Amino acid sequence: MSMLGTAVIRKEDPALLTEGGRYVDDIVATDAVHAAFVRSPVAHGLIESIDTGDAVGMPGVIGVFTAADLDLQAEPPGMPMFNQTMLRTRLATDRVRFVGEPVAVVVAETHAQAVDAVEAVWADIEPLDAVISVHDALRDETLLFPDAGTNTITQLPGSGDDVFADCDVTVELSFRNQRLAPVPLESRAAVARWDTVDGIDHLTQWSENQGAHGTRDGLMGALGLEKDQVRVITPDVGGGFGAKNGNYPEDIVVAMAARKLDQPVRWVETRSESMLGLVHGRGQEITAKIGGTRDGRVTGFRSHVVQDAGAYAEIGSVLPMFARNLATGPYDIANVDVSTVSTVTNTVPIGAYRGAGRPEAAQIVERMMDAFSAEIGMDPAEVRRKNYVAPDAFPYTNAMGTTMDSGQYEGALDGVLAQIDYAELRADQARRREDPNAKLLGLGWSSYIEITNPVASPDFGSV
Repeated sequence: MSMLGTAVIRKEDPALLTEGGRYVDDIVATDAVHAAFVRSPVAHGLIESIDTGDAVGMPGVIGVFTAADLDLQAEPPGMPMFNQTMLRTRLATDRVRFVGEPVAVVVAETHAQAVDAVEAVWADIEPLDAVISVHDALRDETLLFPDAGTNTITQLPGSGDDVFADCDVTVELSFRNQRLAPVPLESRAAVARWDTVDGIDHLTQWSENQGAHGTRDGLMGALGLEKDQVRVITPDVGGGFGAKNGNYPEDIVVAMAARKLDQPVRWVETRSESMLGLVHGRGQEITAKIGGTRDGRVTGFRSHVVQDAGAYAEIGSVLPMFARNLATGPYDIANVDVSTVSTVTNTVPIGAYRGAGRPEAAQIVERMMDAFSAEIGMDPAEVRRKNYVAPDAFPYTNAMGTTMDSGQYEGALDGVLAQIDYAELRADQARRREDPNAKLLGLGWSSYIEITNPVASPDFGSV
């Protein structure tokens, strides 16, 4: 079903389920040589030297390249609100910041030869203390980017207003939205080929990603090309859900290596590499407080979100903005205060995965609605009913300035209650609690809203 409730006819399913997909690794390029990456074995350390001498002379090896060999430059984060002194080079130069970070690339005639040569590259790395938790990161005792003077990427302060002045009861919790690994069915892959047309270089890159146009634009910027010089071909993706969005360092390096060698270069990520280098999702530490009247009306809400962004300031650093924009979910809460901070740690960078910030925002307010319901002894479904934005209030702008265009939340609630026979479920739950031999029955609630028009307004659009 689509988000509008209409049937979606998927034409690709029969072939995927019977014949199988056609992925980048299936593309025949008989003249393509194979790339494999040398990766950091430590989470944090200073690179003293990278010795490629032994690898260069191994059977089948065509080239071994470090950042200096490919003239890679340190670049600031792509979003201007991020700390612009937190520079990254697509192959690590002065230090490594997470296990699996690429530091060099080997190109050989076969994949096996490239992998063997990777083992012969010696990266002399002096280990440093690793910053794993966001709480350690915020103390700034060990800095991932010494020139920045802080581990904080970006932050949005709260108002500091007393949003609980008229509350009969309040509840405060601290909890986590843990990191997760996307683990797509097919790992990443790229094949890069250069051609010269009328004296002008043109790049064709096959890439297992979610957006050919965004990948093209990233290659253009990194390689100094015009739009008509880059063609990106995306066959079947094999799962992504945000994790295969945009360009990774490996995509750029493969294209650069192919240009330097004047030969097509192929790279297919191993499953182990995918667990080390593919972005993770979520990764938030939350402190929240909710308050209201004992008859079930919520009047005050506050949350503080600390985002573990991983080793570099990627798209994951901006996800807490949704905790602000969607702080109240589908509820009419008058007094709200939200603050956020994103920080680097010596872990895999966080990316956009499966809702990218919206599920995290929903978890916060829904967890607190349940806690409030338990505190006042009222059924959580009824507490939600009392606090939903009324149908005649739309268009509705919440306390954080986000405009919600329409909704029939209570009607949706009633439909769910009828569908699952909620009264009987609650009765069954009560009976089980009285029977010491019965398995307990847990019932959970979540109301989720989604952004439908990301270009409607500066606050990420209409809801």
